[in-house]
Amino acid sequence: MPLLARFLMFGMLLLVVTGCGSSNGAANTGSFQKIAKGDQTYSIEDFRSVGFKASKQYDVEGLTDALDAWLGFWGPSVSDRTDFELRFYDSHEIAVSAGAPIADEATGDLFRERKDTQTWTVGQKDRWRAGSATGITTRDSGSNTGPRYADFAIFGNVVLLCEGANTAQSLERCENLIDALTAGPGGS
Repeated sequence: MPLLARFLMFGMLLLVVTGCGSSNGAANTGSFQKIAKGDQTYSIEDFRSVGFKASKQYDVEGLTDALDAWLGFWGPSVSDRTDFELRFYDSHEIAVSAGAPIADEATGDLFRERKDTQTWTVGQKDRWRAGSATGITTRDSGSNTGPRYADFAIFGNVVLLCEGANTAQSLERCENLIDALTAGPGGS
C-alpha cells in the first residue's frame, strides 16, 4: 500500500478512535487513555523529576515538528525498569497530528514491516531489540529479536514509545510512567 494511503488510513483511524474516546477527546484502552490531552506542556525535566533516566538525546531533524527526543529508562522500582523513547512537541495537537503517524511506524508490527523504510531513522537501532538481554519474548518463535516498543501513547505534548512484548504490556508501562508524572516528584 502506498505511503500516502497508509497515512490517510491512520489519520482516519485516529479520528475514529479519538472521536469515540472520553469527553476530553482521548482514546480509551480500558481505563487508560492512550491519547490524553493532559493539563500542561511537559519537558524532559518533568520526566527526570520522577526518576526517568535519560541516556541519549536524539537529533530531531526529520522528526516532523518535534522539539526534542530522548531515549531513557524508568520503572516503578529499580528491578522493574524498562526503556522509553520520549518525543516532545509544542502542543498536544501537534503531537497527535505530526507525532502519531511517525510513532505508529516505529512501534509493533508496522516497525517490523518498515524497519528499512522509516520516515525518521535517528535512533532506529535503539528501537530494535536483538539477542536475549531484555528477557522479553515475541511471537517470533519465542525469540527476543524484534521491535522494542509494541505501542505508544500520547500525553499532552509528549509521544511516549514504551517497551513491551505486546500492546497491553507497552500501554501498561506508558500508563505507569504517566501516572508517576502526574503524581509529581517522588509520587510513583
